[in-house]
Amino acid sequence: MTLFSILGVLIAVAGADVSKPTPIEGSQILSTTYKIEPGSASEFLIQNTIALEKLVAGIDKAKGEDAKKKEAAIKSLVSGILDLDVLGRRALITYWDEVNKTANGKKLLSQYMATFKKLVEENYLEKARQYVNGKYQIPLTGEEKTAKGSKITAKIKKTDVDLLVEFYVVKGDKGWRVVDIKLDDTSLEETYRGSFNRIIKKKGGIEAGLPELIAVMDKRLQELKKGKATSI
Repeated sequence: MTLFSILGVLIAVAGADVSKPTPIEGSQILSTTYKIEPGSASEFLIQNTIALEKLVAGIDKAKGEDAKKKEAAIKSLVSGILDLDVLGRRALITYWDEVNKTANGKKLLSQYMATFKKLVEENYLEKARQYVNGKYQIPLTGEEKTAKGSKITAKIKKTDVDLLVEFYVVKGDKGWRVVDIKLDDTSLEETYRGSFNRIIKKKGGIEAGLPELIAVMDKRLQELKKGKATSI
């Protein structure tokens, strides 16, 4: 299961005893054992997950313009939950400063970020339809403060699944945003960085590697739009 498989679990709880979770009103999948504080990272994640559930409901039966509107709304919601600017930059942090020194490098970084954002949104569209549908239950297990924001923990539970999830949430000018997610200690940011670095190194360095990375990402994006499962 990749990071994209878990968009629907963006939620959290502080100091939880998950043996007796209380369902969260308005959600089919979320439960918690603590009081959600107004304005907290937890409230942000809960509200957006519930909004996502509402958008996903009935999308498989939607057709034509109605289906397109629902898909566009899900992509927009994804961009409001994940800080794609931060995530995209951190995924390429090994080379970012070097590339950003030249006009051509800045142009390539702009192309990279635009493609990265579209790819993430398209991936989440597919996985949200799969996981935010009531088949999985998400007991919320903790929230704690970090140096830059909050770490929120939860579990993905089904008959054959019991995974630990950690969301790293930071509050900026646009409010709360998720900047990284760990699934059983596998970080989204680290996964992307490792994949991107391998593609760049295979081409002998950043000069040829970044255009190649953009091409690979765009290929994956087009495959997703055609309904084909993919990864980088």
